[in-house]
Amino acid sequence: MKVIDEILNEWSFRCHDGIVDLNDPKKKAILEEILKELNIDFLEQIKEEQLEEEITEDSSLASVSQNELEKLKNVFNNKKFQEEYKKYLTLFHYFSPNALGEISEVILTNLINRYGGDIQADHTGGSQGLDDIKLKDGTKISVKTTSTERPIGLGTSIKADRDDIKIVNYFKKKNNIGKDESFTSTDPIKSIPTEIKSEIDKRLDAIIRKISGEGEEKEFFLWVEKINTNKILSALRIHILDFNKELAKNLLEDSYLYITEGEAWGVKDGDGRVLIQADKKGKNLNITKNFIDKLYKEQKPDLIQIINPEEVQDILTQQIIIKDKVSSNFFTALDMIYDDIFKKINI
Repeated sequence: MKVIDEILNEWSFRCHDGIVDLNDPKKKAILEEILKELNIDFLEQIKEEQLEEEITEDSSLASVSQNELEKLKNVFNNKKFQEEYKKYLTLFHYFSPNALGEISEVILTNLINRYGGDIQADHTGGSQGLDDIKLKDGTKISVKTTSTERPIGLGTSIKADRDDIKIVNYFKKKNNIGKDESFTSTDPIKSIPTEIKSEIDKRLDAIIRKISGEGEEKEFFLWVEKINTNKILSALRIHILDFNKELAKNLLEDSYLYITEGEAWGVKDGDGRVLIQADKKGKNLNITKNFIDKLYKEQKPDLIQIINPEEVQDILTQQIIIKDKVSSNFFTALDMIYDDIFKKINI
């Protein structure tokens, strides 16, 4: 800060030993004399300079983040990208409609490289890291592909079962709740006593790391939302989000813990909508669409239409025929791929 530096230099110059000290009455008097000579509102000037620095720093960081975000959004809004992605995902949907996670990552990586121009990517899923796709510039992307109505599974926690039991027992005992009764806290999570909140924070912090990356590393969270109509995959939305850790943390701190009939707990907002799904099977890092909508109220990603609503009934009546055709053609293609690659290298 220019003003502070100038004042400190002058103050140090006038002190006999060159050392400034507010606890020394004589040296403090020298500082007051300097401020009087300058005839400025010292504290107000400091505030203005601090604000200028913060705005400059925040704008710089925001512009970098926004540039990366916009580049990715442009790729996903590319019509050719969308045509290819919906084509591939539609075919795989007939094999395993509820388990398209890793194949979706592979397809996305391939299409980013095909239509991303200078944006190129590697598929890193399965490496036990948080990210699933890594761009050549170092940007990491965590990818999840689920239906709108299903929880977005972020993984498991090693200590999940033991911690869940401890938390559930604490609240049931405190509120005199029976073993097979459900319960929702009337106090926000931030008001929970430290001895039990530290256990709750383990899960909340794990979720935040899953969606925003470890430490200061840059990571985007990408959710491919599958929209089903009468169990038919009819559309997709690709949400690509630059999660702010503090916003996510504050949202959860201001929300409410709920207990199920068993030994599981989750998080609801003030309107009773589930943000973190309760699950006693160890899959306790499950968030919901409500969680994403709550943080990003303004974002409305484009709908990638796969099947028009009026065509759904036609597909339902021909479902068996379609599945048989997809299956037979798919295995014919696999045979061709195997022969083309592996037989040429004598494996």
